[in-house]
Amino acid sequence: MMKERMAALVIGGLMLFSVAGYAIMGIGRFVDNAPRNEIPTVMNKYLSSDELLSILRTGRVVIRSVHSSDCRECASRDASLEVFARGFQGYVVLEKASIDTSNMTDVSDSGYVKFQMVSPTGDIAELEGKEITQNMLTDIFCDITAVQPKECLLRDIAKNQPANNQSSNKTYQTG
Repeated sequence: MMKERMAALVIGGLMLFSVAGYAIMGIGRFVDNAPRNEIPTVMNKYLSSDELLSILRTGRVVIRSVHSSDCRECASRDASLEVFARGFQGYVVLEKASIDTSNMTDVSDSGYVKFQMVSPTGDIAELEGKEITQNMLTDIFCDITAVQPKECLLRDIAKNQPANNQSSNKTYQTG
């Protein structure tokens, strides 16, 4: 009888410790171990493929603004992109580079080599030919990002709310 109780206690203890261990391992999955502060929000250089992949592995979206050195409009666009990237610090990295494109064949008419938003999920949103506004950038970012910041979640909630004039005309009866 004593051996059966002891065996039951050992089995019960194993079950409790396995549940606790499983819970601790589950919590570890949600801890972000990536060194987010080591990657600057704005990188003033043309990223290599390895650097781009390294940033994407942290879950961040990369805005690529690589253009010819004689593109005058690109500087003002880069300023808007920098404001956006700093607003989503920790979620977005801006790659802005002005390069010599004299020996390149893939330069667009507006002077861009790369002008896109790249998500860690592999989604690529082309930005060339679009009017660059903070709302437009936020919409694209929230659509393609793998890690949703609170601004995207709150934006989705606000979009799903009824219009103010519809809700103000309703009367509620209590009973």
